Amino acid sequence: MGTAISLSVFALLAGGIDASTGIAQQPRADTAPPVTLPNTHVHVLHSRVNGRTYRIEVSLPGAYVNGGPGDTARYPSLYLLDMGLFTFLYPYQQTAPNLQLRRPILVGVSVPDDTLKKWSDREFDYTVPLTAADSQYFNGTGLGPPPLVGGAPQFLRVLKEEIIPLIDKSYRTSGDRGIEGVSLAGFFVAYAMLEEPDLFTRYAMISPSLWYPWGREKGIVLEREPEFAKRHPTFQKTVYLNVGTEENPDMIAVGWQFVRQLCRSISNGYYKGLDLGAESIAGMLHGSPQASVRALAAFWPADSARPRIGRGVMQDCH
Repeated sequence: MGTAISLSVFALLAGGIDASTGIAQQPRADTAPPVTLPNTHVHVLHSRVNGRTYRIEVSLPGAYVNGGPGDTARYPSLYLLDMGLFTFLYPYQQTAPNLQLRRPILVGVSVPDDTLKKWSDREFDYTVPLTAADSQYFNGTGLGPPPLVGGAPQFLRVLKEEIIPLIDKSYRTSGDRGIEGVSLAGFFVAYAMLEEPDLFTRYAMISPSLWYPWGREKGIVLEREPEFAKRHPTFQKTVYLNVGTEENPDMIAVGWQFVRQLCRSISNGYYKGLDLGAESIAGMLHGSPQASVRALAAFWPADSARPRIGRGVMQDCH
């Protein structure tokens, strides 16, 4: 089923505090014992689709692990795309009292540290190919050649054809499957919704980079959404989006522009059954850990009879 996740104490703590001096003391990496996170497993997948290697981190709810031999209960799953989401959400999933009893299985999808040369290596998976006009934008700005992007179609296939089947085969998952991403990974979540709407049931976009690609008056997701809506009069999914009030104003604006488009499509008679929530989180910067945790609570609230996180600002959709 995969090995358990082990972290060095040195990796978990920035350093201790010397009580006598108040000066931070860095522990020695060679003496810090590893910490094994309970209820976790790691898989390494070498993709046949795009030739890349992925580290798949899985955290199982306590009820799943503690169930008896005859336990056949199935659990929802939430796929987390990089940006430390697995680390942020693991303690919340394991201990938070205000989640519904059926806590989700967390599935972190990243790449091994020794293969990650720079953050743009992950941007490749989350971005769609540029058109000739998009590339021309870089020539006209003096920024040099465009960055290496365009792997999103293949990465979506990796999820659909390799990673999700691996998880569904290895664990007792249900058909309730979510995906969460931050920044460009948040863009990918929106892209996945438009390209493979049957693959997930819940979509969380945290500070999504919906401006992508560079230089366009309107990002590709915003361009495609109206036609997508016309093909989906019924859309029984959950979509949650948040931005921080302290991040780039353009990022805030494009996030709410997408929300308004979804609202407009609902008003036009499309997306029947869509559970839509969105919010600006006061004092939060781009992709803050708190913003990521709120998505989990928005998906699986403790009391389904009460308004979910982010729904209070969506009254104009109805």
